[in-house]
Amino acid sequence: DTLINDPHISTAAEAEREFWHHQQWQEKLEQLSPGCILVVGYAPSVLMSAGAAIEQKQLHPALIIGMPIGFSHAPAAKRRLMRSGVPFITTEGTLGGGLLAAVALNALVESLIEKPDCHCYLS
Repeated sequence: DTLINDPHISTAAEAEREFWHHQQWQEKLEQLSPGCILVVGYAPSVLMSAGAAIEQKQLHPALIIGMPIGFSHAPAAKRRLMRSGVPFITTEGTLGGGLLAAVALNALVESLIEKPDCHCYLS
């Protein structure tokens, strides 16, 4: 599932506002299938909400690619991700963004295509 699928949202600030103003996004987050890969490239609030849903046993992803961008909440969201107990890919500090998150996902998919029988990353 895509949590933000709105061509009118073009910035991280807009994504943050959209997420917090519409309860449906948080409900969608909790409806993701167990074993999903969650990719967060902009809004730290989405990653923070994912962390809360994991702590409350409402979300069970196999992997989170969490690369929100920002100076205030992004580093805290990434630290929460690292403590979640869920396998993750992230960047340190304030660096991040949708492009980096997409590159990480594409690299993961490419590695699976190149080595389809290698499941060493699975627990």
